[in-house]
Amino acid sequence: MKRNPFLSRAVLGACSLTSAILAAPDARAEPPGSVQDRADVRFKEGRALLESGRLAEACDKLAESAALSRMGRTVLNLADCYERRGMTGSAYAAFQEAAQMAVAAKRPDAERHARERAAQLESRLARIAVTVPARSERSDLVVRYDGRVLDRAAWSLGEIADPGSTHTIEATSEGHVFTKAATAEEHKTVLVAIELPAARESAPAVATHATTPAVAVPSGRPVVPSDATVPRTGQRPTNVLAFGALGLGAVGLGLGVYSTVRVLDARSTMAAHCDESDRSCDAEGLDAAKTGSTYAIVGPIAFAVGALAAAGGAYLMLRRGGAGSAHVAPAVGRGGGGLIVGGAF
Repeated sequence: MKRNPFLSRAVLGACSLTSAILAAPDARAEPPGSVQDRADVRFKEGRALLESGRLAEACDKLAESAALSRMGRTVLNLADCYERRGMTGSAYAAFQEAAQMAVAAKRPDAERHARERAAQLESRLARIAVTVPARSERSDLVVRYDGRVLDRAAWSLGEIADPGSTHTIEATSEGHVFTKAATAEEHKTVLVAIELPAARESAPAVATHATTPAVAVPSGRPVVPSDATVPRTGQRPTNVLAFGALGLGAVGLGLGVYSTVRVLDARSTMAAHCDESDRSCDAEGLDAAKTGSTYAIVGPIAFAVGALAAAGGAYLMLRRGGAGSAHVAPAVGRGGGGLIVGGAF
């Protein structure tokens, strides 16, 4: 494939510019003395190791040089070394520092280069952020990141870290301590949730009517009724069932008594209008026979239903302990019969 001569020259030019910026001395005067000499020696050794690809040793030498004398060129080369090793968090911080130093040294080319390199790393950064659930939130909560106290505003923003590096999150409150180690991951924000026991609360006041339910009023304030105003639970439904059963029993027993009376009356009529010798009856005797047979069937059924209902009603009344009273009495008169039911709710 034929090379583009213009593209090749552009790439070579960019590489030359980067090398020139990384190797260029600072515009400010270098401090004299043996410290600066040692810093220069470490810088040259670091540059040589960096060019030969021995990244770990190169970064160590450049870090030593920067510790001896914080020069812009040293920090910029250290940032480049960190990026090559995959230490994106350290590289990003170093590029930002180099940009600030270039501004102070009035080196716009070095500043632009450092900021561009930092911007290229932003999408790859690894962060560790702290979250505090509501149950763990309290005013005296202190959170530390690798021993350094974090401001509350920085909890959720996340601390930039090198991928694969492990950091310790510690939270203290009310004598409780939470500690967790978190490992940073490239392109991700690792969340560490602070888990502490629920905050201590003051003992609740003792209610004078602990067993009495509160009643909601329109204003929204609960009002506890006195014992005299609390209705007896279940009293009215039990009364209704008891007296309903007693009423049904009364109807059943009354119908049974009435049926018995009609059967007796029919037999009396049949005796007067039927001839037992040939078992023949006139019209009135036949009507009496039909009526008697009908009530002979209805009567026992009515008695059975009435007795069961009356027994059920009596049981419910006795279960209520005499809250109400009732009585049922049969009554038979001329031409019919029934029951007399009385009671009090």
